[in-house]
Amino acid sequence: MGKMTLRTAWVSGHGTYTVEIPNLADDFFNPTKGSVRFSPEEPRNINRDDAEAEGSPITPDERLEGDRALCHFVTAASLANMAQVHPSDEASSHWHARGSPTEVAIQVFACRFSRNRLDLTGGNAPAWKQISEFDFNSDIKKMSVIMEDMESNEQWLFGKGAVERLLETCTRVMEGSGETVDITDDLAANIVANAKAMADCGLRVLALASRTGFPAVGQDEDVEHLDRDEFERELTFHGLVGIYDPPRSTTVEAVRNCHQAQIRVHMLTGDHPDTAQAIAREVGILPSESAMQLIPKDKADLMVVTARQFDALSEQELDALPQLPLVIARCSPLTKSRMIRALQARKGWAAMTGDGVNDVSSLREANVGIAMGISGADVTKDVADIVLADDNFSSIVAAVFEGRRMFDNIQRFVLHVLAQNVGQAMALLIALMWRGDDGYTVFPLSPVEIMCKFPSAVSLLAILATNMSI
Repeated sequence: MGKMTLRTAWVSGHGTYTVEIPNLADDFFNPTKGSVRFSPEEPRNINRDDAEAEGSPITPDERLEGDRALCHFVTAASLANMAQVHPSDEASSHWHARGSPTEVAIQVFACRFSRNRLDLTGGNAPAWKQISEFDFNSDIKKMSVIMEDMESNEQWLFGKGAVERLLETCTRVMEGSGETVDITDDLAANIVANAKAMADCGLRVLALASRTGFPAVGQDEDVEHLDRDEFERELTFHGLVGIYDPPRSTTVEAVRNCHQAQIRVHMLTGDHPDTAQAIAREVGILPSESAMQLIPKDKADLMVVTARQFDALSEQELDALPQLPLVIARCSPLTKSRMIRALQARKGWAAMTGDGVNDVSSLREANVGIAMGISGADVTKDVADIVLADDNFSSIVAAVFEGRRMFDNIQRFVLHVLAQNVGQAMALLIALMWRGDDGYTVFPLSPVEIMCKFPSAVSLLAILATNMSI
């Protein structure tokens, strides 16, 4: 499981919480590790280079008392979440987690405020009961759950998802006082600006929202018979969470080696464009900010695009592009497949890596489909040509280098043997032009030498042809 951690949380109209974890290699599932700072400022007004700007340390669970806005925010973070976080036993300080890395990071943050989902929905007297769930969809990029408050028997919908997608379904915003107001263009623009400020720091930004007052759903009612759009509308926006997914230490060197080997690396992700751009620049897929200023604007703008911009291009416009985008954000499965076809149309040999069900179609269309052996879904491994045992991008680069080394060695050996055999063949053919005193043709090679020398060259040619086809 990736070492994702929730680093920043912004509660609308309330303030910003920053989680400080000294060592990411430590027990990062443990909500008691690290400290939490609070600042009344919004993320876009915080200078990350100034440690004091992030506020002062707080005791998280004590801040929930009488704070309606924070309580709704943390409850939404805990319940719109299927991950489980728990200590190994009562006497141990080691914690375990199960679920997607993104949801685990959010759940750990909720646990810091004593809002563990297992505690809210379990025990002899649970406070909440789950009624139904709308799974995450890669097209609409959001998920939600319907929960019932066991005290009031009122049903609530809690959701999380991409900021721009969830914001489209929000009609109200909860202020710091706990009161809700109608969302305006200015409020929406402020939310987007704060999301951008968090994404610029390389954080994966998600929005949290909730709703109540809809027709009650039965416990045994099939979710497939429910109209999702009827429930995921008129939501109340609560805030944003920013999750940091640190790249592996070997990724930067692996990308650099790819560039030296004339291998172009493209990044297709579901993250916010600013998040994708920050991560791509961190690992070396994109040039640095100073280098970007030296690139013509029309080419620089093509390096990072959204899936909507890419999908809006016709086939003629796509072929006319001087270069394909290096980073495509907010990708859908169709966008990934189209990118593979675009690379192949330019006579490129496309290798695609993926781990989820949404990557199946693009893995199948790629010349080489590479699945993750640890985090990859079973169906992804079935359609892939290669399965990585360690889920490490640098392993792909090492395999490419090893394959090129083997090919070069075979090629050199074949050329060496061919040079020897061509010389022998020329000597044999030229010798046929002369006859001895007895009238017989002169043979500088015996029949046994001819049979031993020439089949070796033929067999090596067959080996070379087989490797070239692979």
